[in-house]
Amino acid sequence: MRKAVFFCFLLFLLGSALLAQQNTVYSQYMLNGLGMNPAYAGEAGPLEIIMGRRSQWAGFPGAPVVNFAGACKAIGKKGFYHSWHGVGAYMESNNEGAFAIKTFSLVYAWHKRLAHDYTLSAGFALSAVNYSMDASIVDARDPALYMYPPSVFIFPVLNPGVRLVSKKMYFDFSAKQATANETVGPDGVKELGTNNRLMPTFYFTVGRNFVSPNYAWTYTPSIQLRSALTYYPTFDLNLLVYYHRMIGIGISYRDRDSFVGMIQFRYKNKIVLGLSYDYSISRFSTVSANSREIIFGYTPYGSPVPFSPGSHIAQCPGFDL
Repeated sequence: MRKAVFFCFLLFLLGSALLAQQNTVYSQYMLNGLGMNPAYAGEAGPLEIIMGRRSQWAGFPGAPVVNFAGACKAIGKKGFYHSWHGVGAYMESNNEGAFAIKTFSLVYAWHKRLAHDYTLSAGFALSAVNYSMDASIVDARDPALYMYPPSVFIFPVLNPGVRLVSKKMYFDFSAKQATANETVGPDGVKELGTNNRLMPTFYFTVGRNFVSPNYAWTYTPSIQLRSALTYYPTFDLNLLVYYHRMIGIGISYRDRDSFVGMIQFRYKNKIVLGLSYDYSISRFSTVSANSREIIFGYTPYGSPVPFSPGSHIAQCPGFDL
């Protein structure tokens, strides 16, 4: 238990020096491995399906609403020291006020078993992004909008990532929008609203599993750091407690933004359901003090492979040590 306390304190020191504002954030990042890092594809089992919805700043007019769905599959997975591949697809729809952003990604990952029960993974997602304005919100006759295209299409957008996982720890690094693409309209206009680019955003996540002597409880502290090239980093500090592989309860702190409560359920090795509630401590709390997130995962054939920390709650590391 002293090791767990020390690790939480270390994560706090690392995060306390970082300040930032970030635009793409999931409270339950540990359940959305495919959306956060393409190197996750094919890691958990023969087939995995995930879907979810995040409603941010509920009650605030035009507040962001994100819907996502994805699936991935392992190919050629055999013995312990063999390598294998993972493929998948991921879709995300993000509505923010008058703007709608739709992303479709094809994902590939390569996995290699290493000594001491570690797995090294590397992958990339090749994405197409469409930006548009909601005609039901904006006035098409507005002269301020007349000069801009109704939508822009961006391709290709490259999102690479690497992972190093074991039964006890995991390290996760990925970059979204690694290619700084310009937003180009169908008529060659390189802007939608204002001149802009898709700037790279980097994600680094590290976590550690601690198991009680009777294997009934598993404690998983983690930290996720996020940084764009033009902004200071920001962070999430997270602690999840799992009981008998059936239920998990967690709390998280997002830098100067919110406190988050989470609860996660699993059924056998096939179904996982995660719910979270963000209580805002930023200035948005004067309008609305909550965001909600739900994530559902399904593995039709179960998951016969050992637990991969940070991927999802469907396996418990306490039973694989």
